[in-house]
Amino acid sequence: MGEMPTLLLLFRSKIMINTWYIIKTENEQCEIVEVDDNQVPETKNYWGPFPSKEEAIARRVGLIRAGKCQPQL
Repeated sequence: MGEMPTLLLLFRSKIMINTWYIIKTENEQCEIVEVDDNQVPETKNYWGPFPSKEEAIARRVGLIRAGKCQPQL
C-alpha cells in the first residue's frame, strides 16, 4: 500500500497541462490562445502564461483598458 502514492505521483507528472496566452495581432487586437505546456507563442508580442482562459480574458480586458490592445469588433 505504501507504493500507491508514488505510482500516483508518477502518473500525475506525465499529464499535459495547457496554458493560455494573449497574443497581439498585426491589427493591434489581442487574441487568447491555448498553448501546450512548456511552449511559448512564436510572436514577440504576448502576455502570459495564464493558468485558465478566464484569467486570460480578465487580463485582456485590462490590456484593452490600458490602451495596449484594441477591442475586437
